[in-house]
Amino acid sequence: MHSDSSQGRASIGLRLAAWGGLVFLHFPILIIFLYAFNTEDAAFSFPPRGLTLKWFGEVTAFTPSDTAWSKWLPSNPSPPDWYEVEHLERLISAYLSADRQKDAERTVRDFVAEFRGLSATAKQSAVLEATGLARAPLSRLIDGNDFDKPLVTKLLAAMKDAGKAVKPEALGIIGEAHLRQRFDDAGCEMETFQYRKLPLADGLPTVIEVAFGWCPKDDPEDDSGRLLVSGVNWSPGIRNAFHDLNGQSLDGLLANQWAHEEEEAVVFVHVSRPRIQYTDLGKSKVVLPQPVTQGIVDAITSVTKKWAKERSAPERNQAAASKFREKMLRKQNPTKTQKGAAWDVMEAAYLKASDNNRLPALARQIMYAARPHIQEVTGKPLDDAYFTQALLPDYVEAHRCDWNVVYDARGRLHEPHTGREVPLGTIGIRHYLDKVAGHSVKPASFDIREALYPTHGAKHRYGAIMFIEKEGFMPLFEAVKLAERYDLAIMSTKGTSVVAARQLVDTICADRNIPLLVVHDFDKSGFMIAGTLRRKTRRFTWQNKINVIDVGMRMGDIAGLPDEASGIKPKEMRSARLNLVENGATPEEIEFLLNRRVELNAFTSDAFVDWIERKLAEHGVKKVIPDDATLAAAFARADEQRAIQALIYEALKSRREIPMARAPVDLRAVIEKALNDDPTQTWDSVVARIAA
Repeated sequence: MHSDSSQGRASIGLRLAAWGGLVFLHFPILIIFLYAFNTEDAAFSFPPRGLTLKWFGEVTAFTPSDTAWSKWLPSNPSPPDWYEVEHLERLISAYLSADRQKDAERTVRDFVAEFRGLSATAKQSAVLEATGLARAPLSRLIDGNDFDKPLVTKLLAAMKDAGKAVKPEALGIIGEAHLRQRFDDAGCEMETFQYRKLPLADGLPTVIEVAFGWCPKDDPEDDSGRLLVSGVNWSPGIRNAFHDLNGQSLDGLLANQWAHEEEEAVVFVHVSRPRIQYTDLGKSKVVLPQPVTQGIVDAITSVTKKWAKERSAPERNQAAASKFREKMLRKQNPTKTQKGAAWDVMEAAYLKASDNNRLPALARQIMYAARPHIQEVTGKPLDDAYFTQALLPDYVEAHRCDWNVVYDARGRLHEPHTGREVPLGTIGIRHYLDKVAGHSVKPASFDIREALYPTHGAKHRYGAIMFIEKEGFMPLFEAVKLAERYDLAIMSTKGTSVVAARQLVDTICADRNIPLLVVHDFDKSGFMIAGTLRRKTRRFTWQNKINVIDVGMRMGDIAGLPDEASGIKPKEMRSARLNLVENGATPEEIEFLLNRRVELNAFTSDAFVDWIERKLAEHGVKKVIPDDATLAAAFARADEQRAIQALIYEALKSRREIPMARAPVDLRAVIEKALNDDPTQTWDSVVARIAA
């Protein structure tokens, strides 16, 4: 690929055009057309990173089942194995045409270098030596008004010999976990769920994925029958595209397996393959080679085998059929989805926990109110985190509930100079932001107990917020007065930031135009912590664009520090790599982090403080001095305080001349009545009011 982005995009487009009819490298889905078929089909077939459909104000959202999911991208170099001679000729023709428009001429070496496995000079030289095309321009492959077909054939053969094949799994796997979740959401009896993945390499890499599940209808009047979702390259078809499976149709095969159109079942069939041939412009009938169609037949037979055996036995008589259905329905209740059970009881659980919406309710209080019902219906223990972090937020978002749900504080924001500590929980952040939004300063006002100019929040007090993923460093920062020396607010948490913390910085940093500096371990979790402070997540959408600075640690910060094993298991390597890419790690950092990690705790205290201070200086964090008008107001306030302090001092000197007041005989009774009337008061505030 060319380094210039526009040239790179053009190169991708030329390759797509050259392949002709290929749908692999792009999604042949325009969201505006998705309602031509059931949106549930899109949720099954679309990649497991989630899907949101908007149709004239109606929003349908499917939460992601795997945020690290990936597929083969247009930016990936094409393997020579995916081309036949006519495709390569079409691509060469497109490049020559593009070069003529730019008055340029690329070489055969330039052309070869774009293919997968041929970026190395040695590989390119081997191809050119085998074809005799060293230093030859690409136009050398033209003979008169046509291609030199023997030479193009020879070139493609040499490229295939030297190139690097692609394993079928690299195309992208929808996966059992994703389909299991979708089948569960659809109300299937999960004991009947079966999944089969079949990778093939019949010249072109291919992945067949098939799943089956029995889905009894709750409504006896519902006769909608089977749901069949079939698709190619993550695009659900408007119709079933698999019409010829070695002499039989997909519908015929399913009917033989007791999964006919009237059956209460869900069937999923998906094929991913670099080159797809259709028989019509509407892409309603796909043509596949025999090994692939046989693979589809084998996979469907495999996932429906157990069902067909159980389902066929009761067909001998009507009584047995009725008994079979009752048996399956009895089995259904203990395995009802936790999501379905939670949604059935969620509102009642919230109202119980919140005293009918009169009081705030902690997420865990709602969980305790809902848990007995969920566990009774599903027969499975309920994970606390799954309820509070997934089921409850999903329900609130889907139903647009105006509920007063709060989450425990996890970490604190420390203001410099004021001594204020804000708990990073729903209520603490809510109160803090309310005070920031409603706070105003009158130049003539003062509080004898506060020498500082009255502020709340960043205004006139701090010029940056530093987020650090560990709470244990605050005593060190206090010892060296880091916050005070740099007018820096320090936000410390245990791990990933909670939603409340992101709400705080979203508001404060945008309102005062101050940066958010992120300090984290040099590991996968650290990069994910930084990533969630930059991008939208399932539970939080940024309302403002703020300046987020990844302070580190990064690769350049770990020299001389002890490292340790990353703890990433071999089977997790692929997803970990994709997660690191998504969260901004460089290729060099990724290779290190897949095996090793370095904690902030690896620093000694003095080295850590020095490192932090270098980073603060590097990013321009310095003392706050407000505008001239604020300085003048602060000076007037300080002078007013000085004058009042002088008056108080003079009054104190002559206090012996003031006769001591005698307390009313019924003082205790008056205080008791006042506290009964308003228990939020203190006894001494009542005394002061009586004396006044």
